[in-house]
Amino acid sequence: MAFSTGSFLLDLFGIVTALIAVGFVYFKWSYQYWKRRNLPYLEPSIPFGSHLFNIGGKKWRNLRTKLTPTFTSGKLKSMFPILVDCGILLEKYFEESIGGKEAVDIKDVLEPNSPFREYGKKIFEDSKLVTLKMTFAMSFPNVARALGVTVTPKDVSQFFTKVVEDAVTYREKNNYVRKDFLQLLIDIKNNKEQENGSQAQSFVFFIAGFETSSTTMTFALFELATHPEIQKKVREEINTVLAKHNNQITYDSLSDLKYMGQVIDEKMLKEMDFRDIPPMKVAGDFGENWRFWRQRFQTSLRRYLEETTQRAQSLTLIGEGGMWIFNTFTFAIDETNKIKQLLEKFEAHFSPRKNLRYLRHKFLTCKQVEDESIKQFITELKILTLACELGELRDSLVKDLLICGLKSEPLREKLLQDDPEILDDAVKMCINMEQTRERNREITIINEVNEIETLRLYPPLPMLLRLCVEDYKVPGEDVVIEKGTRVIIPICGIHYDEDYYKNPEVFDPERFSEENKKTLNRYTHLPFGEGPRICIGERFGLMQTKIGLTCILRKFTVKLNERTKVPLKMSRNTFITTAEGGIWLDIKEL
Repeated sequence: MAFSTGSFLLDLFGIVTALIAVGFVYFKWSYQYWKRRNLPYLEPSIPFGSHLFNIGGKKWRNLRTKLTPTFTSGKLKSMFPILVDCGILLEKYFEESIGGKEAVDIKDVLEPNSPFREYGKKIFEDSKLVTLKMTFAMSFPNVARALGVTVTPKDVSQFFTKVVEDAVTYREKNNYVRKDFLQLLIDIKNNKEQENGSQAQSFVFFIAGFETSSTTMTFALFELATHPEIQKKVREEINTVLAKHNNQITYDSLSDLKYMGQVIDEKMLKEMDFRDIPPMKVAGDFGENWRFWRQRFQTSLRRYLEETTQRAQSLTLIGEGGMWIFNTFTFAIDETNKIKQLLEKFEAHFSPRKNLRYLRHKFLTCKQVEDESIKQFITELKILTLACELGELRDSLVKDLLICGLKSEPLREKLLQDDPEILDDAVKMCINMEQTRERNREITIINEVNEIETLRLYPPLPMLLRLCVEDYKVPGEDVVIEKGTRVIIPICGIHYDEDYYKNPEVFDPERFSEENKKTLNRYTHLPFGEGPRICIGERFGLMQTKIGLTCILRKFTVKLNERTKVPLKMSRNTFITTAEGGIWLDIKEL
């Protein structure tokens, strides 16, 4: 078979272009139809492919369950002093360095030069080659993997691998424990594969927080410099709240900064001007050519990968005599089946015996674990009883263990106080209380998410990616999104839709006041995504953003410098929201 290199590449790039041109840009969805994300490519040769942002299905669910405890309220409180120390260093930097300068690019201040800054910038540097490699890798993941295509620069992967390995080695060697994300990864690591997972998770959490939090603070300061009356109101709130906490930045004091929360929310939704980007043009119809090319390519691979094909080719060459020898039966011991024969004989002559003492101990010590629902806990208890031969005591013991083994202390105390007489009543009470607690938790999350007008105006990522896992008919429309369809959700299009936000291009933190939040649809505010795959570090990101703004605004005033190009225009050379030319501010000490 002969290929014409020029025509092959032309067809290939045409196919790639045609594939990425297809997408849905507006949607209504239910979560059972969608999974995250549209990233089927895991980079070879580096440990960064299997991170939380990039995987799906059961593997994502298991990893998410293990990583979620990192961002509970208790863990955030334990990490809070570290962030406050960083905020104080930021204050000192402003006091010592900014006084003699006429203007400052605020992002360079928020991210001073360091190896992390240097290698972090390389991750977000865009080029035509990187774009082409990314497009090819996502459209032809198997081919790209076979060719060893990588998108992450080699020196970047080596740097972060070494950072994580050195940190893990030091902590384990010196028995050093710190209350942070890396410590959780060390605790859940069991083998080498999961150690590489530690590198991947640390890497993705760095890049997720590297640009996003600093970008949010940058645009927030831009809007506050543009609206001095709002800046004054935020500063007054900071001074009032901190006065109640002995002028100390505490975890509870940040929760009281309601108006600052509204400012941050509005900021993430405003001046994302991507409307002038021209549509992608595709010439020709590559559908038929694609089917034939794909068939030829797969056939070509089979020649080298399938053992049966190799055997068939060999038998064709050895001739009639060789075929006769090949067909002759050979009587010998089949080494590959020895273990199977041993197990068959073992099972034929021995019967398994239950260790009731061990099984009953396992049942009596069973407790609800983290992120295990009441229904799952009940099911596990009932399964254990099947082998314990408990007789008439079964339901009574299950009820007692259900109550005493609950992880939630308030729920356990409530059940001990009410003392339901039968198992079914106890189960119903548990499920009802769990559902009520979950609804309250969702309401709390909605309140926390809807605290940032900055995020409405300038979402760090302009779009979300989803993959339809089941045919879905859009309600009220004659449209069916078929299984396997890749969907692009335009965050900016929703955030700037006048059906959801009146005067959407106006910076107005009052949109997210306690009164106005009641009228907002939670699915119209998506800076962190939504549903089961909402950003796991959302609360941490908001917390560090509030600390940074508090440390700046309580001692300094910011004004817009003439070097800032207004209205802001967003750069097309990076997938993170970035203003062309930077944001320059005049900063003065109060």
